[in-house]
Amino acid sequence: MGSRPLHTKKAAPEAKLVAITCGAGLLRDEIFSRLQNAAVSYGLDVWLKLDAGGEAWYRAINRSTIPFDKLIAKIKEFVSVSPATLQTMLCSIGGALPSDAEEAAWNALALELAKTGNVRQFQLYGKARPSAEDPFAEAAPASYLEKRAKTLEETLARNGAEVPVSIYT
Repeated sequence: MGSRPLHTKKAAPEAKLVAITCGAGLLRDEIFSRLQNAAVSYGLDVWLKLDAGGEAWYRAINRSTIPFDKLIAKIKEFVSVSPATLQTMLCSIGGALPSDAEEAAWNALALELAKTGNVRQFQLYGKARPSAEDPFAEAAPASYLEKRAKTLEETLARNGAEVPVSIYT
């Protein structure tokens, strides 16, 4: 991100630059600062992963060694000062979809982040393909994604947080 401008005006004027990240880099001050500057100063659309609302589901869906609370604290810090899009993969692990308690925790976290006014949108998507890394994860049915999107939209509206919610299947 050095001194090069973050735009594509000449080659592709309709193109938009997007940085997609699991958020782990936010734990490094230099990366946090550069992403924050690029998002605020240049309009970089930063997409952050928000796959879990609680520790148990985070551990089931993510093999990261980063503690859940540290990652969430950095995502909260980032969204408090920078615009971002939040992405959530909804899938089943070993045949089980996230519990009602996990859904409630995720909705509460999503609402907290949305209330900063810096969340551009929520993107909910299902697992697109099998992978050797996640042999027990399976795609959630489209109806489940639609249900979760509706629940999130209702939670946001009920609390005065207007953020678009998109579904990708």
